[in-house]
Amino acid sequence: MSLPQLPDAGEVLPVEVVRSRWARFRPQMIILGIDLVAVVAAMTMSGSRPIDYELLSGALLLFNMLLWGLYQTRMSLHILDDLPRVVAASITAGAIGAALFALVQRTALSAADQFFLAVLVVAVVLGRTFSYWLIRWRRRAGQLCQRTVILGAGKVGRDLGRYMEADGSYGCELLGYVDSDPALSVAELPAPVLGPSELMAEIV
Repeated sequence: MSLPQLPDAGEVLPVEVVRSRWARFRPQMIILGIDLVAVVAAMTMSGSRPIDYELLSGALLLFNMLLWGLYQTRMSLHILDDLPRVVAASITAGAIGAALFALVQRTALSAADQFFLAVLVVAVVLGRTFSYWLIRWRRRAGQLCQRTVILGAGKVGRDLGRYMEADGSYGCELLGYVDSDPALSVAELPAPVLGPSELMAEIV
């Protein structure tokens, strides 16, 4: 079976490479932006003055989200999968913020600060629900997608490719397969075979 000719590396425009790399971070930026909006909304609703505790807890929340991998791009984005970690990150941030606040200010949290923490948990969960829906919606519209190559042109690779093409919310733009000895013909695959496995690095 003849394999399609791979494009020469020199034919790839640098601007296309840069855009591809920046596109990889767009979903994370959407999630981060909506998380920030949730923190600001919780601060506004609490009405606490000054906002030292709110700023500290908000910063700790974003750090916890980053530390626990909640800003990583994944094929499947659903709030129920991340709900335990999102709630735990919010409560942990509030608890650590309260401990540091008490250590430095030597005062307990006010009622407004406690209300802020409760609102923060709800706002972050609602914000995550919206951001995940927004990303899935834009993926189905052909945006926020990443170019994808599947290693292995067998039955598993064929089914995986079909799932990617059937559900655009995965955010995968299937370019083709890489396999030195494809088990299936090109007619049986949803995308072409780009080359042998040995050229995986060059193809990617």
